[in-house]
Amino acid sequence: PEPAGIAAIAEALGTLRVPTLLLAADPRVDSALADADVTSLEARGAQVQRFPGQAHRMHGLRPEVFLEAIEPFLRKHRA
Repeated sequence: PEPAGIAAIAEALGTLRVPTLLLAADPRVDSALADADVTSLEARGAQVQRFPGQAHRMHGLRPEVFLEAIEPFLRKHRA
């Protein structure tokens, strides 16, 4: 993971006033977020959804898994 990118995400989280869901691939396969990064971002208020065994393009390669992950978040936070 690129530290500058993680720092930019963390900084942006500090300015958001809405629920935030970050989707993260499995770090053993292909993820920009290490476990320590996830912990840090969760501490700043983000909800992080890991996709075990999935690479970065989980939304294109496994759309059903992607939708199953985001639908509960969207239902919980719809206005």
